[in-house]
Amino acid sequence: MSSMRTTRDGETRLLWGLELSGRSGRFALGVFLIALGTLALLGQQGIIAHGFWRHGWPWIIVILAAVQIATAGSAQRLADGVCFGLIGVWLVLVVSHWHGLTYSNSWPLTLVAVGAGHVVKALASSFLPEGSRGRLWMRADERGPHEGGGDA
Repeated sequence: MSSMRTTRDGETRLLWGLELSGRSGRFALGVFLIALGTLALLGQQGIIAHGFWRHGWPWIIVILAAVQIATAGSAQRLADGVCFGLIGVWLVLVVSHWHGLTYSNSWPLTLVAVGAGHVVKALASSFLPEGSRGRLWMRADERGPHEGGGDA
């Protein structure tokens, strides 16, 4: 199964909704590559223990979610970022065995994360568009003459 898919309008996305096209997608991909390269360099220099990848991988999910939240242009993307981030935090806590958490005794926290995403979408839809980022801008052929598009 590929981790990439293309939507009807030709927009390429990762499965979890992080766009790889457009300004926010380039920003997200850039931050991800900077973080990954920095971690690899610190690991090569012995500053980060090699066990980091075994226990620190959920932080990559948290960073990706933070970038998605920071670049969200719609209520749906903001909600997806919050849900994704909370699941990342849950994974960090489970991997570090915080207060004895394991996958089997803390899985209900994933339901909390999904519920929080729904609440954020409901609240954010009052000040952000509800749809995908692509709906924020009209194509030139959809604009009327007074909006800078079409024939006068």
